[in-house]
Amino acid sequence: MAKPSCFVVGPIGEEGSDIRKRSDDLLTYIIKDVLESAPFNMQVDRADEMPKPGLIPTQVIERVVNADLVVADLADLKNPNVFYELALRHAVRKPVVHLLLVGHKLPFDVSAQRTIYYQTTDLSSAAKAKADLKKHVEAVLANPESADNPISAALGVLDLLESKDAREQGLGRILQELTDLRGEVRQLQPSGTTSATPLGAALRAANLGMPATEQQRKFMESGGRWFEAFTPPPLSFTPPPLFCANCREPIGLLDSVQRSSDGALIHRRCPPPAPPPTGTPSTSAS
Repeated sequence: MAKPSCFVVGPIGEEGSDIRKRSDDLLTYIIKDVLESAPFNMQVDRADEMPKPGLIPTQVIERVVNADLVVADLADLKNPNVFYELALRHAVRKPVVHLLLVGHKLPFDVSAQRTIYYQTTDLSSAAKAKADLKKHVEAVLANPESADNPISAALGVLDLLESKDAREQGLGRILQELTDLRGEVRQLQPSGTTSATPLGAALRAANLGMPATEQQRKFMESGGRWFEAFTPPPLSFTPPPLFCANCREPIGLLDSVQRSSDGALIHRRCPPPAPPPTGTPSTSAS
């Protein structure tokens, strides 16, 4: 029985270059170490390891389309071949795992995709990347039909917009507007993420960051009622407790008045403070 296949796409570099050394270390000590072992027992290869002579681009495309799993190293953002191959894999909507070198930043188009960060020069970072890779591959292989990415999401929206069902057309327009909104919000965030801002928290609460398939499910379950499906729950705020400036007991705003001397809140029932005694003999030494 043939082993399941994994094809690795990413920068390879010239023999002896720093890029080649990093790519080889990633392939050998992280990707192969995880995927060629149990429970996956995969046959892992890269373009430069293909044994058959012939047209390399044709063989690469065949692997990208037909492999059971593709692992994409996105460390070299200036490498057009990597993103061409990644887009092809996204288009066929099959399992793919994204890797990125620590300290690098994903481009906008794939910034929403779950990404495993790795570092080949640090043992603890490499160990964490291996653990993350194992978990992610287990998840994507357990349900390969659920692979969601920018291309599959866009095609799903186009299918809805072209549907003859008015309800599906309406859902398609909503999802299209959501996609545009998410893009505009990301452009406003210097870090490339909305998670660290109040606006980002509101968007997450409104479920704008969920995959398009999940948005469709949520919308359908609500009976096509947009407000119920996507409106975030109301924000709650508990003000800090207030205390009476006279008796130091808790005080409510409806049970308070301002003290005439300094404007501090006091209970309505609290007597005003006694005036200081007059004519008190001086305690200073004569």
